[in-house]
Amino acid sequence: MREEELEELLSSVTPERLRALASELRVATRPGRPTVVLVRALVTALTAGGDPGDRAEKVRATRRVRDAVLATVEEMPDATYHRGT
Repeated sequence: MREEELEELLSSVTPERLRALASELRVATRPGRPTVVLVRALVTALTAGGDPGDRAEKVRATRRVRDAVLATVEEMPDATYHRGT
């Protein structure tokens, strides 16, 4: 993924966009339980369709998108990140 393309993608990681993706990707939960969305699923959805480039570029881009997702979740009072095991 070219740096310019990656920067554009990173700037699009907003609370509104994550909420929209979360509503599409949420894991089925019992009524009254919080919605669960895997960070990996958000990153995959955000990076879909882009040219991943070679393996090193893909890993770098994926990490940067994941970091952007986590930083954005921290800004969202209605969202919580729980680190997996």
